[in-house]
Amino acid sequence: MNKTRIFNEFEKGNICVFNDSLCERDFLIQYAALNNSIEESRAISYKTFKNYFVEDRSNKESATSITRLLFVIDFLSEKNLSYFINNKYPESLDISSQYVSTLLPSLKRVKENEAFSLLPENMISDINKLYDSYCAFLGNRCLYEESYSEYKFKNASEAIRSNNYSIIAYDTMPDLLPFLEDLGNPSNINLIESSQEEPSVQIEKFENCSAEVATQMRRIRYLLEKGINPSDIAITLASFDIQIDDIKREAKKYNIPLTSAPSSKIINYPMGKLFYNLRVIFEQRFSLNFMKSFLLDRSFPFKERSLIRGLIRVGIDANISHGQIEPNKDSDTWELSLIPSKKTREKDIELYSKYTIFYTTFKRLVINLNVAKTKDDIELSILNIINFLFDVKLDEEDSTKECFNRVLEEFKSVFDSMEYCGINSIDNLYGKLISQIENIKYEEKIGNNEGIIVYSYPSSSSLNIPNHFILGVNHTASEVINTPLFILPPSIDEKYREEQDLSSSILNDYLTSEYQPYVSFSGEDYIGSQLPPSFFIEHNLVSEEPLEVEQANNAYRDEELYFALKKDSFKALPLQSLGFYSANNNILTSLLHDMANRKLEGEVKNRILSFLKNDDGEYELSSTSIDSFERCPYQWALKYIMKIREDSFDNIPLDHLEVGNFLHKVMELFFLKVQKEDKRFFSSFLEKYEYNLEKIFYQELNNYRESDKSPSAYSLIYIEDNFKPKVMGILEQEIKMFDSYSYNSFEKDFNLHNKVLYYNDDGSISKEIKYHLRGKVDKIVELPEAGYAIVDYKKGSATINNKSFIKGSEDHDLKSYQFPCYRQLMKGENMEALMAAYYGFNDGKYEVVWENDGSVDLELVDELFQMVLEDMLAKIEEGDFIATPSKDHCGMCNYRQVCRKRYSTK
Repeated sequence: MNKTRIFNEFEKGNICVFNDSLCERDFLIQYAALNNSIEESRAISYKTFKNYFVEDRSNKESATSITRLLFVIDFLSEKNLSYFINNKYPESLDISSQYVSTLLPSLKRVKENEAFSLLPENMISDINKLYDSYCAFLGNRCLYEESYSEYKFKNASEAIRSNNYSIIAYDTMPDLLPFLEDLGNPSNINLIESSQEEPSVQIEKFENCSAEVATQMRRIRYLLEKGINPSDIAITLASFDIQIDDIKREAKKYNIPLTSAPSSKIINYPMGKLFYNLRVIFEQRFSLNFMKSFLLDRSFPFKERSLIRGLIRVGIDANISHGQIEPNKDSDTWELSLIPSKKTREKDIELYSKYTIFYTTFKRLVINLNVAKTKDDIELSILNIINFLFDVKLDEEDSTKECFNRVLEEFKSVFDSMEYCGINSIDNLYGKLISQIENIKYEEKIGNNEGIIVYSYPSSSSLNIPNHFILGVNHTASEVINTPLFILPPSIDEKYREEQDLSSSILNDYLTSEYQPYVSFSGEDYIGSQLPPSFFIEHNLVSEEPLEVEQANNAYRDEELYFALKKDSFKALPLQSLGFYSANNNILTSLLHDMANRKLEGEVKNRILSFLKNDDGEYELSSTSIDSFERCPYQWALKYIMKIREDSFDNIPLDHLEVGNFLHKVMELFFLKVQKEDKRFFSSFLEKYEYNLEKIFYQELNNYRESDKSPSAYSLIYIEDNFKPKVMGILEQEIKMFDSYSYNSFEKDFNLHNKVLYYNDDGSISKEIKYHLRGKVDKIVELPEAGYAIVDYKKGSATINNKSFIKGSEDHDLKSYQFPCYRQLMKGENMEALMAAYYGFNDGKYEVVWENDGSVDLELVDELFQMVLEDMLAKIEEGDFIATPSKDHCGMCNYRQVCRKRYSTK
């Protein structure tokens, strides 16, 4: 905003109304610096201005997000909502309560909107119920809702009404015009646009987010070297959460002083993270992953670090999934794993006792905190946890103390609101406290008060700053759309929504400042490709080439120019040479017993082979282990000899094995019921099958919920929403594939004890290798003519390569030997698998591997399987587990980091 226009309003004697108190103070200070003084009341914020014209509120308090939530909790304890809350999922009530509380400020405006009568009946009913009850709640507790206020010119005092006002950048204030209409559009209120000038500032496009931050920070370094005062420089981030960490890092590199910057969330800081983790650990029932994440975090001053590390080591060795929170349960896998066994060494028994005391105490304190219902119980629990876990007082460091106290202040505001509303206790109180702080912005003190301030977009739009760097201004980040009636469903016509796009007005406010800012965006950021705001495109102000702006030296660019003058332009730098030297002495060097690069020999080989055999001297094999060995023998060795586990890094914490077992169990119980009641599967019974399958699904889901291996409530909701439609989808596919077919068995185990003979050139037997082949077939269907069809369920998608089985095919590179293995196992019991198919729950359909139509050479199938089996056993006997690198296998291998022969080093 051009300050000359604002100063002219001051000169006229008008009171200037600004969007926020930040701009109000800034222009007062600037005017006073030129004119010695100005009355503080000559500049006010828009919020203050609006409050001049409301009814008397001297005995009332403003409703807050906390009081709104308390109202919803109280409301839902007595009444039900049919539109905004799904009553089928009571475990989601906490999240639903939070959502409903955000609707309350807009209810009055929605009821007054022309579209109100067009809403669904149950939505109208919910809104009326909420609005009437909320108004009564406000009246009974002497509260007021800002958005319910009625503004009248006569409500203001005579002195207020007689002043002249200039509303600065009125086009960036979303609800100004309706507000002025309520006042009767008084003649003493003058509206000033954000700008009357055409913008001329170009937006600079950078290749990526890192290049943008690095270049702009070098420009700031150059300004500081020229002697520019840090107070005359500011940084505004439109993509704040994406770029703030880069800003801090580059500022440290170039020694640029920053004074403060709001964080994305307070829970990203140690003390905020402490309170948040104490909730997550409870919700995840002391899962190993979250216990590791919290208790091994170096940012917390734990006093029992060595004891904690030992406890976590026990959890890893025991492959613990999670603990237990119900007091009447005795199946906590942590506690069971901490009971010394007969093999436990005497010196470790005392350690295990200490681990048990630590875990049970920590568990009790966390549970007490999370089940507490009153303020006193919460405060006592927090004090006990702090004293138990930490060696130092949390107020010894200023930064820690400040963040810790900030969280406690938020908790106190909740407790004060409870007291004000007459509520003494609430179920799940700690969960609601964490919800309150989850999105709280925390202003981190980076340096002293003489540094450069970092603002978030668009709070700094009206500021006049000589050197203003505005970063990350892409189309999405710069979009500011006011949606006062966001509660309206998409089916309501746009003309009723009252939406306002303030994006162009705010950009214009930035660009027509007295000082031209530096504006930039990244073509690629950490989210993906980005475009400039349409505002710049419409004004033809997009610069595809870097602007000619003086900046501090770029070491990378200097290096490029230096080597461009040399013929041998590719030369390893000293640090690179050191890195390759280090690699050549460890990861790229073959070890004496490196299974990835050489065969095992001698005693090492004999010990491993004896480990792989059972008491009868047989190698234990399955279709899964055969597939693993065929992909890469080294991968097989790590999995079946070294017993290295694979971990999951899914966003939704699921045990995929357990989910697979759950789906298999549902299928088994359903088809057993079909077999028992109908003997065959008949499409005419579809309605009955749908009822039975849905019933079994929910019975097993409930069993899964109550089991020791149950995931979180959110994961169970995900499993239900994601897999129920896919489970029900098998009925339609069953009609297509096996209508009127009989079932033989489900989840049937097969075992085959056999041996492979190897011959010398003269025909004599050189050696024999015994093996025990086992497998479990998910479903066996009797074919009408003869033989059987075998079915295997896949939790995800089923990918096949059935061309390898077709008669006359030269492509015999089978992707999986699962069905050939099952075929061999069944032949041992005089059953011939003439058809094989996968059912992939992700795809919701059968993928047939081979049909019962004579098109598949089943003798070739048996022959290929036998060749693979013999080759595998021979290599195991020779100690040959050498890795077989390939682009396909190494790219998705979970063990590639420990492989010294991986594809990426070739």
